[in-house]
Amino acid sequence: MLREARQRVNVLDVPFETRAVQLSSENMEQHLPPEVSLITASALIDLVSETWLKALSQAAASRNSAILIALSYAGHFELSPGHPDDELIRTLVNQHQHGDKGTGAALGPEAPIMLKRLLDADGYQVKLAESPWTLGSEDQALARMLMEGWTEAAIEQSPGDRDRLNLWLETRNHQLSEGCLNVIVRHLDLLALPTGQLA
Repeated sequence: MLREARQRVNVLDVPFETRAVQLSSENMEQHLPPEVSLITASALIDLVSETWLKALSQAAASRNSAILIALSYAGHFELSPGHPDDELIRTLVNQHQHGDKGTGAALGPEAPIMLKRLLDADGYQVKLAESPWTLGSEDQALARMLMEGWTEAAIEQSPGDRDRLNLWLETRNHQLSEGCLNVIVRHLDLLALPTGQLA
């Protein structure tokens, strides 16, 4: 994503700098610039803990920064046609979402609602909007990668169901190859503006 951002910014001929840091709740104040008008992230906050998210909210509020968070997993995906084990996969994946991803127990699908609550308390104008991925036959590579990741996560949660879960994946991959599988993954985007900025 940074490589893509650099290519796009280079066309605009504006300054662009990258720094690789591991943000924690303890070092966030240190690593975020003291004056920043926008803090943005994609496919991130569902992987972090409540403590980490509180630190992000506090850092944004102290800087009076706007926040744009895209593609937070909303806890639901649908596959068409249906399969008897779809609900098992969803349940196990959502359980896995709450595991420790490096910052403590992850908030998973609750993260956007939690961040909205935190920013509301700091006087932000906050909007949540659905941004589902709708994947069809032209998105086979991404759909296959997603389903493999779901199956791996589900097996971690329930090793005893390995054969059943792998059979689900095999069936779904076959349907995908045949061009007869559609996948919808629910996401939420969040935009938060400090008081006084127009939404």
